Amino acid sequence: PEEQQITLTDPAGHPATYTYDKVYGPDIDQEQVYNDAVAPIVEQVCSGLSCCIFAYGQTGAGKTYTMRGDLSGDPSKHGIIQRSLVHLFNRLNEHDYSNVEVKSSFLEIYNEELEDLSGSAQRLTLVDHDSRGCVCDGLVEVPVEGLEQVMNLLEKAEERCKYSETKMNKWSNRAHRIFTLVVSFLRYDKPVTATLTFVDLAGSEDISKSGATGMTAREAAHINRSLLTLGRVINALACNEKHIPYRDSKLTRLLSEALGGVCKTSFIACVSPCSGSTVESNSTLRYAERAMEALN
Repeated sequence: PEEQQITLTDPAGHPATYTYDKVYGPDIDQEQVYNDAVAPIVEQVCSGLSCCIFAYGQTGAGKTYTMRGDLSGDPSKHGIIQRSLVHLFNRLNEHDYSNVEVKSSFLEIYNEELEDLSGSAQRLTLVDHDSRGCVCDGLVEVPVEGLEQVMNLLEKAEERCKYSETKMNKWSNRAHRIFTLVVSFLRYDKPVTATLTFVDLAGSEDISKSGATGMTAREAAHINRSLLTLGRVINALACNEKHIPYRDSKLTRLLSEALGGVCKTSFIACVSPCSGSTVESNSTLRYAERAMEALN
């Protein structure tokens, strides 16, 4: 691919070219993606603007690796979440803000049910918050002071995450995961609160290719329906429609502020280099192109 364009040729020999802010090949490293797509957003958080990063694509395309990388101690393999936290704390310290507080929360949406990956809450509900939009009532927010603490939280959460093996992916993520940092500080003696949200969307899935059956097939159906709803929301925003169907799924309701509010958003689309995934890759690229038109 060129730096801002990618061309895919479908099985019938028809090429389609898509244009984005950046396009990366399979040899790109985590640091470059972070510097281009995420670092400018973290700067906005330090100025008091809430921001959100999405990872979207078919199952097995690399979304989770992009988001959290390798949970080992090797910094070169860290994903967006770890790099963002290091960047965030460095910038907050440089600004010398007072009363700095950072809290994290981690949840997953599995078959339209909400589960806290950081705490032990049995039942989570969505409520509308005056300043933060829709929030998850009962979700545990853990104060964090550095990368090591977050790495421990991610490792513990990993034990509770939903995975299934399919033909397309040995470790197929069966739920949407949302990791959020709430940043509070005093700037010129005025309180400032901003959120930095990371959304690792479950992979879109062609059941005929993944070989999913039984519960795994039902999980895939839930995933595809919620992604379809997200697509409808993005289309409605891109077309400036009066009614935006946020309430049609818990995913879109929870992310309504990130999608249509005062929020800076980065949308990272992951595609497979396999020739057998051309149809799914074209679908992902069209989805991402529409997201560029709709999101801030």
